[in-house]
Amino acid sequence: MKTLIHPLCISVLSCALVAVRGNAQSEIGIPAGFHVIEGDHLRLISDMPDQAELSQLVQCFEVAMDHWGNLLDVPRQEAAGWKCTAYLMLDRKRFEQSGLLPDSLPLFPYGFQYGDRIWVTEQPSAYYRRHLLLHEGTHWFMWRKYGGMGPPWLMEGMAEWLATHRWEASEQRLEMGIIPRDKEEVPYWGRIKIIQDQLAEGLAPSLEDILRYDGTAHQRVDAYAWSWAAVLFLSQHPDSRGAFRQMLGGSLKPDATNTRAFFRRLHARWPALRTAWRLWISDLDYGADASRMLLQLPDCKPLRLPATVTIDVSQGWQASGLCLPPGARIRLTAEGRFTVANEPRPWVCTADGVTLEYYRGRPLGQLIAAIVAPQAQESPHTEPVSTIAVGAGTVLPSANGGQLILRINEATGSLHDNRGTITVRINAVDR
Repeated sequence: MKTLIHPLCISVLSCALVAVRGNAQSEIGIPAGFHVIEGDHLRLISDMPDQAELSQLVQCFEVAMDHWGNLLDVPRQEAAGWKCTAYLMLDRKRFEQSGLLPDSLPLFPYGFQYGDRIWVTEQPSAYYRRHLLLHEGTHWFMWRKYGGMGPPWLMEGMAEWLATHRWEASEQRLEMGIIPRDKEEVPYWGRIKIIQDQLAEGLAPSLEDILRYDGTAHQRVDAYAWSWAAVLFLSQHPDSRGAFRQMLGGSLKPDATNTRAFFRRLHARWPALRTAWRLWISDLDYGADASRMLLQLPDCKPLRLPATVTIDVSQGWQASGLCLPPGARIRLTAEGRFTVANEPRPWVCTADGVTLEYYRGRPLGQLIAAIVAPQAQESPHTEPVSTIAVGAGTVLPSANGGQLILRINEATGSLHDNRGTITVRINAVDR
């Protein structure tokens, strides 16, 4: 398998468009006023009047072919003869009346793929129109590779992951598998808001619940959001990415066969993955950097105090390797000066943070902690991790025991330009 990276990126259009026709009424079965845009791998038929936009959609699809091929290990020459017909529908009834939207298809509000054909309904933003085309295009490419479909969480999660994109039309540059910078970059997408709202309301599904989605689950929009988050997490986390690649390298079945095999491979690490998932979901936001969000819990070392831990302020949660027994109380003392941000100038900071700006109700850059442990049993819902303000120092109780993890209080998407470390000294507290 090719290595999975985030985001997937290619910068040059390699498949030239071969024809652009504006009025296709002479073609059999294509009504007057419809446009047909031909590419090497996509034939786009639409009643949308903007031919320039239709051409951009085909060009974007052609660039995506290399992304899909690289990720799914399909050589370019193997996919050379693959071609899909897409119907972009401004007026759905015109497609129904012309027979281009068969009444044998199930009712769908946004998009649908069947064999070498996909249907997409017109959307209120250019971004979301492309998103749906790439989403259904991912289904088509995977159907071509595997000769069928895999479990719902994987198929919809892959389609959502790869459809979330950044397109620079002037340079024919496409990035797939991004975490958007902000909601303005992806109008009408809304997946992160769904996740944050359900997490706050105590309705976030467990990771296992997502992997148990059946064929009807994606009649709800929230199932797309959670499938996206699960595929992004499992394809990137060091504990699961190898098994994820192995799953994509084999055959896929629409039932639970692949999911059960995937779980068996990860059985020993699954409790730690449950905990890493909680941290991941707690930090998932616009602009997030996946590479700084994936905590891998090491085996615990016996608690021997005093101890010292160094925290890199440019990274998310970092494991101390120190396990606290239930009922333990420790004193944390933090030292060091570091910088957060670079614009308009670097902000020099200590472990207490800076009160010029707050994040999640606490000073930006403040040292925070949590006590976590591998989660042996599935919970009914995914719950956010409780954090404790440390600052320059605090006494930390450990009611249930677990491993001490630390980071500074800042959005993960803003950590990249921080510089410096914090030295944390850990001592016992006399009862």
